[in-house]
Amino acid sequence: MENNCKTEEPKLARSVVSPMAGASDKISSLRSRFDQLTASVSRYETRVLKQASQLAKRNRREDSKDDRDVTSPGESADLEFNDRRLNEVPITAADIEREEQEIRELERKKRTLEDRLSGMDRDLGGLLR
Repeated sequence: MENNCKTEEPKLARSVVSPMAGASDKISSLRSRFDQLTASVSRYETRVLKQASQLAKRNRREDSKDDRDVTSPGESADLEFNDRRLNEVPITAADIEREEQEIRELERKKRTLEDRLSGMDRDLGGLLR
């Protein structure tokens, strides 16, 4: 069976297409930007692969350390610190207020010491004249 329906191709008007002002400059700048971005993507993909391999190595080392169950003093302190952080009590508003009061007191003492120091500088300046 033949399909007797003939499709007619649309007849396009043949017109002269003139370039838009600045289009060639825009196209070249976009191509340049595309090349830069492609290079950046490539560089970052390489970086990700490198970091992934470093992470895999680090994980293997940590797994082997866990298997041996031997920790150095520094590692032991890190583990204890992490354990303490898991068991921390949440900070309350009273704790924050107490810390702020202590900060204000320390700042007041600092100003007092700075005033005394500037007074000593003035005294020494008078003696050296």
